Amino acid sequence: MEMDKLKIVIHPSEYEQLVKGNIDSLFIILHKSNNELHDLTHLPLDVIETIKTKAVDIVCNKKFITGTVYICTEDVFPSKRFHQLSDSFKSRYNLQELDFETSVYLDHSADFEQLRRCLCVRLPRLLQVKNIGLLVIDSIAGIFRSENNDICYTSRGQEIGLLASTLHRICDQYKIAVVCVNQVLPRS
Repeated sequence: MEMDKLKIVIHPSEYEQLVKGNIDSLFIILHKSNNELHDLTHLPLDVIETIKTKAVDIVCNKKFITGTVYICTEDVFPSKRFHQLSDSFKSRYNLQELDFETSVYLDHSADFEQLRRCLCVRLPRLLQVKNIGLLVIDSIAGIFRSENNDICYTSRGQEIGLLASTLHRICDQYKIAVVCVNQVLPRS
């Protein structure tokens, strides 16, 4: 059913490549990396990115009312901006009757340990009592940025690996979509 919605919004040849690559659910599209999807479908990476964006739109339309967790690792997410986004989303998708602000759970994690505690302790508790369909982490790299020149890349690599395995486990166990945003900054 979800794939039928995707079939409507992407080019038929792109959908055909998804089928040939045994991609039969939005969950798989959102769960696999762009490179994995490229290897399976032979679609260009920019097309895969567009397909993922459309898949997120479909999941949001279907599951947004069940709940979304938004974890911000940069500055605290501004509530005024959240209200603006909520109003914009309602208007864009003609969903005036929904109160998004009661189904979006915001968290701020400023460092790796806070994010780990959120993902391993607080989030599973929330997922046991609320029906969540989407987890967004913005920005996944934010917790690893440092002005310190004495960075232990071995520890950082282990932390990134732990985050990745934790997110995969959450995705598999609770059947939710996970979107990790990354902001690339120029080197000074």
